[in-house]
Amino acid sequence: MPYSTATHQGGMGLVTVTLLPGNKSMRSRSDKPVLIKGTKFTAKLQITTPATAPNMPPDPPTPKPGTAEFITTTVKAKAR
Repeated sequence: MPYSTATHQGGMGLVTVTLLPGNKSMRSRSDKPVLIKGTKFTAKLQITTPATAPNMPPDPPTPKPGTAEFITTTVKAKAR
């Protein structure tokens, strides 16, 4: 996925997430998984292509930990 920092742009990375019990999927009536909105969880961006900036060295390719949360814009949904 694309990423940028306050000073660098154009980088790419792979995000891995660690879901907490409040984020794990429920099952629909047809036993298909449904991802639900929940509490914050940890995420880590592993850099695959460092972001760059003019006249500066590339962004260090070290993993970047953080937190995230699922946000939905769907007010009403029906799962089958």
